[in-house]
Amino acid sequence: MTPFSLPMLMFAAVDISLSMMIVALRFQHNLLTGHRLSEPGWRVRGRALERARAATVGDVDERQTSH
Repeated sequence: MTPFSLPMLMFAAVDISLSMMIVALRFQHNLLTGHRLSEPGWRVRGRALERARAATVGDVDERQTSH
């Protein structure tokens, strides 16, 4: 193994692990917020949708505002 290939392999390993961490964090963010960041024109889903509906109707439940 040449001296140059070891640092390249280490960089590739770190790069792949950081990419995987970013993917995992984006997935968690999408689950928690209901956002779909990868889709253009994403729609609000989940809890965010319930809060938006309650805010427009004026029927805000105590359980939803406690978060």
